[in-house]
Amino acid sequence: MSRNKRRLSNQELDQLYKIENLLDNHNQEIKTVKSNQQYLLKKKKGKFDDIILSDHAYKRAKERFNMNDSTAQGYFKSILNKATRIGIQKDEQGNNSVLYAHGRIAIYLSPDLTEIKTVLKQESVTYEPIKSKVAELHAKEIRKLERAEKAKLKKLETEELQVAYEISKAKLRMHKTRSESVRSACSAYIKGLEQYIEQLKNEIITIQENKRQVCRSMVSVI
Repeated sequence: MSRNKRRLSNQELDQLYKIENLLDNHNQEIKTVKSNQQYLLKKKKGKFDDIILSDHAYKRAKERFNMNDSTAQGYFKSILNKATRIGIQKDEQGNNSVLYAHGRIAIYLSPDLTEIKTVLKQESVTYEPIKSKVAELHAKEIRKLERAEKAKLKKLETEELQVAYEISKAKLRMHKTRSESVRSACSAYIKGLEQYIEQLKNEIITIQENKRQVCRSMVSVI
């Protein structure tokens, strides 16, 4: 018995194409999810697996740890995966770095955690039974300094805007006036405002320097 084969209409063909596209998109989404999961698992296994060392870090590794370039990279990667994050601080050049420490080894990373900027080893100066208490004191002091730094930076930002406004008004008055005494007074006023901003900046630098010293000290008890 023969069966008549019905030809699919254009509308039915369109529906089949849509279903096929949906299935393709779904399969692609599954592949993407699996790929992301594999990436996350890889990152969990080694957060710093892709990190590199700067030329300066290689130089310090050789100088302070007697390591060649090939040994240094693997060694400091393994240390980082066990290390404790101490915090963000300014280095001597005024650049931000993130300090990690483990076994009295300090590792300074770039803010995006992609590069080791420098490394150093601190001597242990802490009596073992009170090490945890000393570490907590360090952590408490760092938190206090970070709060102070944040507050000062916020104040500086606000004051700089206000001072810029006041200076522009004083300069406008100097431009308009014919009085030398007014010009002198405005000039002194501007100088005082600039010194005030400089004082705020110096206070922030002092806080950052204190935080840097406490962070370095904390490395000895990690």
